[in-house]
Parts: sequence; C-alpha cells; structure tokens
Amino acid sequence: MKHYFISRSLKVLLIATSVFAASCEKGNLALDQSHQFKLKDDKDAMSLGEKLNDPYNLDFITRAFDQMRNEGVDFPFSELMPTGMYVRLLANTTNELDIIKGDTNTLWFDFPLDYEIPEGGTYYHDSSLPDSATWKYAVVPLDYKFPNNIYKEVLYYVFIPDEHPDYQKYESTFDELEELSEFMCNNKKESANEQGATGSKCSKWAPSATIRAWDDIVNDYVPLEGVKVTARHYTKCRSGYTNSDGKYTFAAEFKKGHRVKYGITWERAYWDIRDGKWWQAYYNGDKTKTPWNLNISGQKSLMYATIHRAAYKAFYGYFGDIQRPYASHSLKIAYHHDNNGSVNGNNICFFNLFGLLPNINIWGKNTYGNRKSTDEVYGTVIHEMAHQSHLKHNFMSFYISNKFICESWARCIQWKITNHHYNADLGITTYNHKNGFQDWARSNTYNNGYPYPYTPVFIDLIDNINQYEQDQNQCKDNISGYSLLEIQNTILGRSYNLKILRSRLKSNLLHGATVEDVDELLDNYIDLGF
Repeated sequence: MKHYFISRSLKVLLIATSVFAASCEKGNLALDQSHQFKLKDDKDAMSLGEKLNDPYNLDFITRAFDQMRNEGVDFPFSELMPTGMYVRLLANTTNELDIIKGDTNTLWFDFPLDYEIPEGGTYYHDSSLPDSATWKYAVVPLDYKFPNNIYKEVLYYVFIPDEHPDYQKYESTFDELEELSEFMCNNKKESANEQGATGSKCSKWAPSATIRAWDDIVNDYVPLEGVKVTARHYTKCRSGYTNSDGKYTFAAEFKKGHRVKYGITWERAYWDIRDGKWWQAYYNGDKTKTPWNLNISGQKSLMYATIHRAAYKAFYGYFGDIQRPYASHSLKIAYHHDNNGSVNGNNICFFNLFGLLPNINIWGKNTYGNRKSTDEVYGTVIHEMAHQSHLKHNFMSFYISNKFICESWARCIQWKITNHHYNADLGITTYNHKNGFQDWARSNTYNNGYPYPYTPVFIDLIDNINQYEQDQNQCKDNISGYSLLEIQNTILGRSYNLKILRSRLKSNLLHGATVEDVDELLDNYIDLGF
C-alpha cells in the first residue's frame, strides 16, 4: 500500500511521452478494418460466438416494414427512417478512452453487440489491437457529436420502435413491426409470436436484477449498492444502478418472450475497475426471460465486487466528512489476480490527468497464492483512496510530506472507514480492522533499513486505546477523541514531517490533550528519520 513520489523532471518526461503517444498512435487505425473480431487466448476473456441478425438493423426491419405495408397495414409515414446509429470508436490511449466515456449519457461496451457472447469471461479485447487500445461500441442518436480526432465507424443504422417519437400513438403497429423483424431474422428463440403473423399484441416485461457478493467477515452474501447493471436485446440496450438492497428493475421495454443479456460493467463516473492493467472489467451474465439473481462468490468477480464496495464508500458513502478522493477523470483501478510480494496495492495518484498507467493497482492473492480476505482487499482500496483524498485536500502537502505522514494518514483512514463499513453498514460491531494497527514497533523496517512508515500515530489521536498498557514494547498513547475531519483541517495540511507534526499538534490541542501527551506520543518515533 504505497504511493510513488515522482520527481518534477520525470513528470515532465511522462507528460511529453503521453502527448507523443496520443498524437502518434493514430497509425493503429489500419489494424482492423475487416470487422473480424479475434479472441485472446485467455480463459478469462469473453468469447464471441456466431454473428447475429439484429432485428433493429435498419436493413432487416425495413423488410418487415415493406411486408406490412404490402399487407395493408397503415403507417404514419411511407419510409422507415433510423432512430439511431450503431457505432464503434477506437480509443488508442487512456486520454481518448476518457473522452469517449466522458459522455455518460451513452452506454458504451468493449465488445460488439451483434454477436452471440456465451456467459462467462471478465473482459473482452480485440487481439488485433495493442493492449492499450480498445474499441468502444454503442448506439447513439443520429445527431450525435463525435469527439474530434478519434477514429469512428458507423457499423449500421438502427430502428428501435419504442424510441420513435410517435411510438405511443402507434404502439400496437410498432410492436408488430418489431416482432415481424425478429421473426424474419430467423431468431426463433427470441420471437414472441412464433407464427410470425402481424396483428399479434405482445405485452412487455421488465427485466430486473438482484446483485450480491460474498463477504468473509459477514460469512454471507451482502447486497451490492450502486452497481451498473445492463440488460440488452441486440442493440436495444438499457442500464441502471442497484439500490441499497442490491436491486434494480428496468422499465417494461422488452417484449415478452424476448430474452435479454444481463451484465455488470464495473465502473462509475469516478472510477472504472480493470482486469489487469488495461481492460474494462465486466460480469458477463445470463441471457434469459426471467429476473437475474446473482450471488458473486469467487475468483476475479468477487474481487471486482469488493473493490466496487470500497470505491462506492469512498465516493458516495460515509468518508469521515473529509475530502473525497481526487478524480478529475475516472480513476483507473487495476486488479491483478496474483501477488506482488508483500505489497497489497500501490498508487501513482496524480497521473490520471496525463492518461498513463492505472492510478491504482490492487493485488488479490498473498505470497502463498491464496485469495486475500474480502476485508483486506476492501481496506487496501480505502487506503489508496485515502492517498487520493490527501492529494485533493492539499496537493503541496501530499507531495512534500514524507512517507511517515502520508502512509500513517492513509492507514488511519483505512482503519476508520473500513471499521465504519463493517460496524455501521453491515452490523458487525465486534470487528476492528487489523486490530487497529496497534502493533507498530521501532524495530520494524521498510526498504533498505528505512523505518516502517505505516504507523498508528494518527489512529492514536482518535482511538481510546493505550496499547502501551497491554504491551510495553508498543507506543505510549494518552490522547483520544480527535476526528478525521479535525486532523485533516487543523493538523495535516502543513505537517510534512515529525517535527512539524509535533508543533502542529501542540498548537491545536483538542479533547483534553496536553503538550506532555503530544511529546509522549511522538517520542515513540524520534531518531528514526521521520
């Protein structure tokens, strides 16, 4: 759980490299003009099945329209005009990806919508593209304003009946048109009217989802709030966010008998979760005519769910009233389904501005190759979000402060917010994250003999435990009662090292703390280079 302090000269070099990449990678446009989609040889990748006849493709639904008009069905127009366009855009860099996804009114996918995609797989990537590049697929309005200097293709025009402005007035006729197009595309599994005859009046159904994930501390499944759930029938795509019970119900816009493909896109406006370094993480779910009840229990998907829970808490839930994390663009949280030695996570913090590598990396296995517990992963994400909070609260303080200040503050937020999640949100009142991180010792070392900077110094300002009374090898702590907000606003901003922290605490004594208490607490850390 570390973050990198990068020199100014290196920052300039990285910025220049980013600009160079954004301007030169346009050469990748010629990589795939054939619409042939290749699968990476990876068991976790989504696989593409057969190419599908999309009943909303203007070419197909026009045939149904012509047949109905020949049979004397009355339409309010003589020609079927498209309601939208099925497109794909090529993001060659993270900056371009952010620009595309900055349009939050459009539902973007990494995979094509007119292919059968069997259940399973946590990401999709066209292997003819570099790892850092991806296509983004969507249905957009006819007057859609495409971003400048990003390659685009209109794959075909679509006509989705219930998106036509006259749908409510001619609902029955439009529904018959949709059903006949489905039948004429030979999609018999999807056809509500198996005979293909016009005149049928097919009612609609409302897909719904209930999403839960396993938690090791609760020892049960917990609801996932704020998850982006999708339901689609070919290029007719809808999305929504689960409530506090993990539930979402879509509008009744799908014809009874038509199956929808359910899924989760692990993203929100402030963050997106990646499968490894580059690729958007998904849960590729069922294709069914019934509600989707999902219990996520293992492997990568459980880790995505846990990361989502922590990110949602940091941006939308209780965060100690302190500054929420910095995210001028969506934070890229890369999940790695392996270990990185003793490192649980790391953070390059500011560089989401420059479109480089993921901001945050999370590793889900320990050195023995076993899955880490869900609360450990949750706490790791909160720790990295704490660095982003520190950055946003005081940019200068974040980059000038030594690791003792930065890591101890992040550890304090990790402890406080993770405890709040389990104690207040989930009702596990006996839970104390990592036992309050009380077991710091002067003999602990970090890199090349540098003292271990992940100390409980800020936790000790808050908690009411004097660990010295239990173990005289631990820190003396007779201070308690501070809040995260009080520490952030009165102490943290100018506390770049131990000496200044001591001075700031003495100048802002709260909750009965004395100058002697401050000296006693901070003397635990003297002569260690902090």
